[in-house]
Amino acid sequence: MALMHDQYLTFEIADEEFAVGVRHVLEIRPYAGARRVPDTPEWIRGVVERRGAAVPVVDLALRFGSGPTETTHRTCVVLVETHPEGETLVAGLVVSAVRQVVGVATATIRPAPALGPHVSTPYVKGVFDLDGSLVVLLDADRILLAPEIAAVSSVAAPALQNAAGAAAGA
Repeated sequence: MALMHDQYLTFEIADEEFAVGVRHVLEIRPYAGARRVPDTPEWIRGVVERRGAAVPVVDLALRFGSGPTETTHRTCVVLVETHPEGETLVAGLVVSAVRQVVGVATATIRPAPALGPHVSTPYVKGVFDLDGSLVVLLDADRILLAPEIAAVSSVAAPALQNAAGAAAGA
């Protein structure tokens, strides 16, 4: 009987290795900043334009309680799409560096570790071993389910469209 394999994109966040299923990945861009949206949490860096739509950009290091991601020539935005509760959500994830795409046997992914009753790991789907190191598998649906992300998209869309219209008319 053949083992089931899924593919994952691995990347660094605050010197740790994480992964997300490639089925969620739309594209990878070098980080070139984001247009800040007022009254949003610090971990939402702002929005970027993708095919005329405002896409919120989340700094995963800040989201996970570390300091902000240091911007270097390796810093990227991984644009991901999920469909929680039947709704399409797209967001950019700021990561320190993209590593590789790996195939992982489904049976080798272990559940998210229990860290005690006072520590929540809602964004962790599991962990797997890669070349002797543990990689944390993120649940893309849960990361993008934050109500703040949806709010940023709806607030920023008109501003981006107005800016694009002004630039086209100039």
